[in-house]
Amino acid sequence: MDTLIATYRIVTPMFIGDGNQQATAIRPPSVKGALRFWWRALQWGKIRPQWSCDELALQELHETEACLFGCAAKEEHGQQAGGQGKFLLRVIQQANRKEKELEAKWPEKNTGSAFLGFGILESGKEVDGDFRPHREGIKEIKDNKFTLRLDFKLNTSQEDIDSIEQVLYVFGLLGGLGSRARRGFGSVALTEFQRNKEAVKNLPYTKQQYQQVIDELLAQYQKVIEYPPYTAFSKQTLLKFVKTDQAIDARQIHNKMGLDYKNFRLGFKKSDKSKKRAFGLPLASYDENNRRSSPLFFHMHPLADNTFVGIALYLPAVFHYEKDEYKDTQTFLEPVKQFMESLK
Repeated sequence: MDTLIATYRIVTPMFIGDGNQQATAIRPPSVKGALRFWWRALQWGKIRPQWSCDELALQELHETEACLFGCAAKEEHGQQAGGQGKFLLRVIQQANRKEKELEAKWPEKNTGSAFLGFGILESGKEVDGDFRPHREGIKEIKDNKFTLRLDFKLNTSQEDIDSIEQVLYVFGLLGGLGSRARRGFGSVALTEFQRNKEAVKNLPYTKQQYQQVIDELLAQYQKVIEYPPYTAFSKQTLLKFVKTDQAIDARQIHNKMGLDYKNFRLGFKKSDKSKKRAFGLPLASYDENNRRSSPLFFHMHPLADNTFVGIALYLPAVFHYEKDEYKDTQTFLEPVKQFMESLK
């Protein structure tokens, strides 16, 4: 039986919770959901060239994902279909949860991080009955880590195992967990990686090494020219390293990126405010009925010299299929591309 073991460091506070919004643990379903997202993002460039159209490629993608990760039972040809997937995922080491962000109340109001943290900060008033306390999260106290173990079924192909190995790796390069993960909260960094008890990665990276592995990753998708039908890597993907002066605090970079983002959005003239839709829906006063996640991702990453770097990742895709005003993807998403170009 093949086994993958991956240990991740929590780089920025992780606002992850149970049914009562309490940060009691990092749970396998939450991790598996994040891994499914990155698997889909990585697979489109591999599956699409094998088919004549998006529809057939999407069909194979969905079938492969269901077989690999598992799916809920459903009625198919008069029979029940479904399954648990090809591996069992467990969290074998939990992060330290003794210090809660509820007491620290980070981020503070009127900061760049607070602008990125919509839904995390305390809001409303008790007298109006809509009061919501500051979300509880897990701190990034020194070396706060959690470890995943994935045990694969005996009949799992090496190709499938390799694809999950890549997902665990990329998740630890660019990903995060919990609320507002796309905005840099709950950023994680891979610190140890084993396949069948043998270390397979030399971690952590210097900035040059980190940039090199990112460049190698993006180079794999240069032949995917058209915008994907969902958020995935392609030739249109952009990644920007945010310049910092030997930052020794990930929150410092997060706040800077938040201020950059806030100032860019405030720069829209009144007649151009509808362009904010490109950063995600719903948007008050312009489109409150449709939902679409942002194509923009923020990530904070620790380096070998104990400094941190900020990443802005742009994964453009077809934005929405239902309205004509969203169908010209390149034009519609231009504001996000302009934001990426404004970063220094």
